[in-house]
Amino acid sequence: MYGFATPGLNVTPEGEAAARQRGGGRRSAPRSSTVEAGPKASAPVTTVDDVREAIRNEGLTGQNLFDDHGIREDEVGIRRTPHGLLVFTTDERAASCNEQTFSDESAAYDEFLARLRAGNRLAAARQAARTLEREQRLASAGNMYRDEFTSIPDRYSLGVEERSGRRYVSFPVSNSAADYNEYYAVTDDQYGQVLADPVAAVAFVNECRKHWHDDLLMQKPGWNRGTADVQEYAGEDPRTMAAPGRTLNISLPAEVAVPLITDTFRAAGLRRTNTTGATVALTYGSGTREWLSTILPTEIIPGMRRWSWSFRVVISVLDERPGGCVVRVEGNRFAAAGSTVDFYLTTLDAAVTALRAAGAGVAAEQVTDRQDKRQQRPSRG
Repeated sequence: MYGFATPGLNVTPEGEAAARQRGGGRRSAPRSSTVEAGPKASAPVTTVDDVREAIRNEGLTGQNLFDDHGIREDEVGIRRTPHGLLVFTTDERAASCNEQTFSDESAAYDEFLARLRAGNRLAAARQAARTLEREQRLASAGNMYRDEFTSIPDRYSLGVEERSGRRYVSFPVSNSAADYNEYYAVTDDQYGQVLADPVAAVAFVNECRKHWHDDLLMQKPGWNRGTADVQEYAGEDPRTMAAPGRTLNISLPAEVAVPLITDTFRAAGLRRTNTTGATVALTYGSGTREWLSTILPTEIIPGMRRWSWSFRVVISVLDERPGGCVVRVEGNRFAAAGSTVDFYLTTLDAAVTALRAAGAGVAAEQVTDRQDKRQQRPSRG
């Protein structure tokens, strides 16, 4: 019966028939892509409504029922053909494969659901593996920053820290050993504002570069903290203003805040020239040095490079309240404005830093020109 003779055993046609009868007469059916057999009498009949209900109840995805959309990759599909219901699977290139045609619709629907469930289990397992890998990567790498917007000209980025979901503003800094980024946390509202308003974004980023918002740092720097170049000022260029200045809302009494600001400017080389009531005036430079700079090559001698510089600073108390004050710091009469305005504003930034180091809360407005006497500054070099 197996197509070969066994020694010592005579197999006659009658014996072979008897053996087939004892074995139930079963023979292997030829393989075919078309399944003719119908369902067993005791098996429930599966309909297309059953399929749709299973998809809905089990949340199955990745199906194509009767070409309800175009062919996509990694799907299980079923369609009608002249020969019956065709169940197929698509690969990662959306090519149809593993096609099987059924003359019995219930069997076709069963096969379709079996493939669809298996595909969903595989997709869930892959997603779980990816999630685990991501969590392990995040756990080993610490914070994971994902930039959503980058301004190449202004050198800053906006994005989301993936572990915490917090939004940030970042920019590059450099120290003697390496280049890296500093990240400052912002609220959703602040994020939307700086994303929609590039001028406000540059102003905020420049304040962070000057260390005004170190309380927002997402990673505290080490002892060898890097520095960043402050970009051009947002809005009108202060070097074109007659009297550029900042209005500071300070949570310290005026009798404490004003001396701190004054001492910062004096440490930078300015000298006090006048104090009247709520106003302090300081000046930088001297007439003699300014005159000598016209006859000596001071620009090529480092020690004399600032001899041609001169300007005045006025510190005015605009308002006082219990435990706080509003102060306007304003510069004017700039000689060699391309250098002196930057020097003055850098010193003003240092004064804000000194106030914050003393425990004061400081809300510093953008640099603006004097509003009551806007005029063209005379050129002095």
